[in-house]
Amino acid sequence: MRPVIYDYENPVTFIRDMIAFRKNTEASFSVLKATGKLRKLSPALVSLIIKGKRRMAYDRAEEMAVLCGLKGREKHYFIEWIKKLESQSGESFEASRPSHSGRSRKQASENLLRDWLNVYVKDSVRLCKGLDKSSQKEELIRILGGIASESRIEKSLLFLLREGYLRITQDGKMVEDTPLTTAGDGLTRSYVRKFHKRALMIAKEAIDTYDTNERYANSLILPLNQDSYEELTGILRDFAEKLKIFCESHAEDSERLYQITVNLSPTGGKND
Repeated sequence: MRPVIYDYENPVTFIRDMIAFRKNTEASFSVLKATGKLRKLSPALVSLIIKGKRRMAYDRAEEMAVLCGLKGREKHYFIEWIKKLESQSGESFEASRPSHSGRSRKQASENLLRDWLNVYVKDSVRLCKGLDKSSQKEELIRILGGIASESRIEKSLLFLLREGYLRITQDGKMVEDTPLTTAGDGLTRSYVRKFHKRALMIAKEAIDTYDTNERYANSLILPLNQDSYEELTGILRDFAEKLKIFCESHAEDSERLYQITVNLSPTGGKND
């Protein structure tokens, strides 16, 4: 039977039972899929909350109510319940976390990934922003010459300036409009696939080109079921968010261009 929220004394027990109920009664429901549309919840965090390892914070109550499928009176009751418990305890596990406005991020348009090189050119501009425009172009060709031709680099520069990912300052130098551009859910998957394939190819070439003191590679092979897969992808999502914050806080670093490629995929043939 569907859990009745008013019968519970502990919200975590209710959350656990409600998620189990949805898994048992809705064939298309999964925590991974449901949290994909939520900003403050991930599968990993949900797992920690229902295991009692993380506090259910008030600022996540509304999204947790959505995850549990609550509406109307139930949703309002749940949110107020969490608010009351948090005020009684006088603390939230979120209080110790640094907040970040995300204002220095920009959502990528679909056009950006029509050519995978655009991302590399945009970020490489940071390495040569102290030069004039002509010298910047020469430096970009030097930096990226190993992965693209001069004509493609120049074409990408024109695109980035036209679309506003790069801008010209009053003293005639090219700079990034924002230090971090993220890909939204609306991007055509074929463009994202092409970008990821190229990033993996560059990572493969780096293994042969650079010594281990200049690169880092780590592969882990592990068996998973659906629940542990969802928990692991949640951890990776949280990690990706930390990487974005790291990129924003190090926007002025300009010594060398690196890429990070985290790839979780099934091994062997495709299941029938």
